[in-house]
Amino acid sequence: MSSCVFTIDSPLSIRTLADWQVGKSLPDAVTLMTFTGGDPTDEFMDSCIIPLLYLILPDRIHITAFFTMVSHAKLTNRIALVTGGAAGIGRAIAKKYISEGARVVIADINIDAAQQTAKEIGALAVQADVTDKASIDAMFAEVESAVGVVSILVNNAAVFNLSPLTEITDDQYHQVFNVNVYGVLFTMQTAATRMIEAGIRGNIINIASQAGRRGEPLVAVYCASKAAVISLTQSAGLALIKHGINVNGISPGVVDTDMWETVDAQFAKYEELAIGEKKKAVGLAVPYGRMGNVEDLAGAAVFLASEDSDYVVAQTLNVDGGNWMS
Repeated sequence: MSSCVFTIDSPLSIRTLADWQVGKSLPDAVTLMTFTGGDPTDEFMDSCIIPLLYLILPDRIHITAFFTMVSHAKLTNRIALVTGGAAGIGRAIAKKYISEGARVVIADINIDAAQQTAKEIGALAVQADVTDKASIDAMFAEVESAVGVVSILVNNAAVFNLSPLTEITDDQYHQVFNVNVYGVLFTMQTAATRMIEAGIRGNIINIASQAGRRGEPLVAVYCASKAAVISLTQSAGLALIKHGINVNGISPGVVDTDMWETVDAQFAKYEELAIGEKKKAVGLAVPYGRMGNVEDLAGAAVFLASEDSDYVVAQTLNVDGGNWMS
């Protein structure tokens, strides 16, 4: 791939579209290697830094040489939608996707949190309730109006509750299954339908859980909901691969997010533990030696969204520090 070397002949400060850093200083005679293509005019506006400089200071940019350059970004110009993206795992995946060149939209029922996260990481934000089909449809319409058809969907929105089997309520059941199962199914269905109509290939990544691999005495409803996510991933993967849509999942282990404070408190109540004791115990029980962090999941999410995973179909990848082997 032919590329150009651009040299800036005097100091200046710029704001880059790539990372939203303001006031980055460039010293004299800085060489920027950003343009790909045989003719500088063909794809000039596709790069991030050079177009800004070129529009402002065209007489101070010089093409000095040609060389060969291969981009390592795996998701360049892909449009990704991450549900439940305002915090935790969703936020980490969205941030990682942006670093890999994707245009990212985070969707969350908490629009204030979504907008704050979007501002911080350089994404767009939309409000959505994945338990409501009309809201799901509106979410995709808004995204398409803003940036185009989604080619990567991360089904991350989820809720958790904990209760002894004899105390599970109707409301608890429906709350968990409406978000964790209905939301995954119909968000995935809508994304796939729009990809097929647009004639594009795509990737769908469903966030499951190690809880979906087994039962737990106090977590029956949540475990069942995540088992359903794994099953939906298998069925959708087999159904959609013929359309060029690859569906896979990620099964996190115990991940240190803000939600674990609530989880720990619930376990403390039912298992008569001190606050913090359950969280410490589950972290120590991980073969890797600690709880996961949200960044541990982001690399797997990039892999499953990229062409590197083209031949991986209908699988749910365990990312849990060795907690579960399947």
